[in-house]
Amino acid sequence: FSDDVRSQARGMAAAFWRELHEKLNLAIALRLRMKDDQNGSTGGGLEFCIATSHLFWDPTFPDLKLLQAYLLARELEAFVQDDSVVLAADLNSTPFIEGVGQSSGVYGLFTQGCVPVNHPDHPVSLRKNSGILRGVTPADVPELTVQPFRSAYWDAQGQEPPITNAARDFSGCIDYILYRNSNDQQQQQQQGNG
Repeated sequence: FSDDVRSQARGMAAAFWRELHEKLNLAIALRLRMKDDQNGSTGGGLEFCIATSHLFWDPTFPDLKLLQAYLLARELEAFVQDDSVVLAADLNSTPFIEGVGQSSGVYGLFTQGCVPVNHPDHPVSLRKNSGILRGVTPADVPELTVQPFRSAYWDAQGQEPPITNAARDFSGCIDYILYRNSNDQQQQQQQGNG
């Protein structure tokens, strides 16, 4: 998001941006290049990226996690460029919103590449006008769009695993292995231009 959008935010939108800034978690990304082997075979200069991240844990703030996911995806797009990427991450978001049958904002953003402003986890839907405070508007946080990833679990098993995290007060799928190879990106670009 541009600094202009954040600087113009008022009321609840300004508070939302402050909250997001306070809860920025870290990601690590590493770009690797195949090395020539000892027999003289070349790695062909093949490069790929491996990344990991841990998003904010609290289930009562799906909008903050969604924006963390968006910022992570956009930073990876800039870092990776046209190379393949594997993201192994604790996204602290289940694949689907319980009782709604719709992808969670974080999972939908990564696997579908888009979360519209009317999605239940989008800040515009969650942070409406309250008293004298103006809510978060589409001008503050527009539709979120990134290059989608594929789920390694889904591709291998036809579904996400039922449990990747089991604790005293929670049991479910919140950890993922997502990937996007350079061929997928080239095909998406060609479809967008064709």
